[in-house]
Amino acid sequence: MNFEITDEQRMLRESTERLVRDHYTFQKRSSFFATPVPVLKDEWAPIGSLGLPGLLIPEAYGGMGLGFDAALPVLEAFGNGVVIESFLATAVLGAGLLAAAGSEAQCRAVLPAVAAGQARVAAAHSEAHGRYWLNSVAASAKPAKDGFVLAGKKVLVLGGNEAEHFLVAARTSGKDDDEAGISLFLLERGMPGLTVIPYRHLDLSGGADLVMNDVHVCGDALVGPVGSGLPLLQWAVDRATAAICAEALGSLEMLIGLTIEHLRTRRAFGQHLGGFQVLQHRAVDMVVAVEQARSMVLLASRYADDPADAARTQAISGAKVQMSKAARLVGKHAMQIFGAMAITEECPVGYFHKRLTVADHLFGDREYHVRRYAEASGY
Repeated sequence: MNFEITDEQRMLRESTERLVRDHYTFQKRSSFFATPVPVLKDEWAPIGSLGLPGLLIPEAYGGMGLGFDAALPVLEAFGNGVVIESFLATAVLGAGLLAAAGSEAQCRAVLPAVAAGQARVAAAHSEAHGRYWLNSVAASAKPAKDGFVLAGKKVLVLGGNEAEHFLVAARTSGKDDDEAGISLFLLERGMPGLTVIPYRHLDLSGGADLVMNDVHVCGDALVGPVGSGLPLLQWAVDRATAAICAEALGSLEMLIGLTIEHLRTRRAFGQHLGGFQVLQHRAVDMVVAVEQARSMVLLASRYADDPADAARTQAISGAKVQMSKAARLVGKHAMQIFGAMAITEECPVGYFHKRLTVADHLFGDREYHVRRYAEASGY
């Protein structure tokens, strides 16, 4: 298995790194820290200008039609900056799910605008009682004369604060935790009965809760076969999990760079902090943890498009577990080495630690993925 990036991927990474330096550095985005819910429509334009939202969208709908491994350097570069726009939520999760499950009419109605950076689509799959289990769906979709009536609440809709389109998982049959009976529906912001409650997460990224109070949709709003949405949803969330691991890898690299620079320049007791052997050992532990996480993220990227459930689950859950371990170790050491200044808003260390904390819990925490890995391995 060849893990070296191609020339095209290298050029894409360099372009994305320039984009981050020009628009999304910690210093340039500090104004968002005091904003309750950042409005990011204008901030999406630089990402759209490079065509990045269409990276994984098929060429037939205006995208580049590349595989997930092509997105890896882009996601890693975004992790190096304060990119709180809904790239992962739209380009990887929402658009990927619609492209895989949607009808020709649905894809042509939504995906060209997404690929052009003119629209965003978010997946609404989580519910308050379900933790990370995708089969835990209580929101209902009852058949009506001309379609369906949706009712219930979806929480933690990543990118939902800005999305124009929503892919909603609702139950058309069965009990709340049955694997069968889950269907996907394409909803539009502003539909009667649909309330979007926006907020921001700890790392400033946007999210929303959706409250559906008898939302009437036509039959053509159904995405994929009735009652068969769970396998598609699991695949899409697995790809999003691999994506958040790649973003976290970029944030880990940034934290290590900041910490090593601090050790080289900060003086205490008559010498630089880097002269103390115990801090040298901590820095080495941080680097080793990140390299271990990098290996697992590279492996996960090779399986992100794989329809084979067991192999994909093992690779991606394994990467999430390793990333979680690295995030906790690197974040803890960086905060301790910087001391009290790390918790101030002027210091980027605190922000990247928050970002890693959010990444640790998105799409399943370490305990969830350890269990999932074990089940996929037959234990």
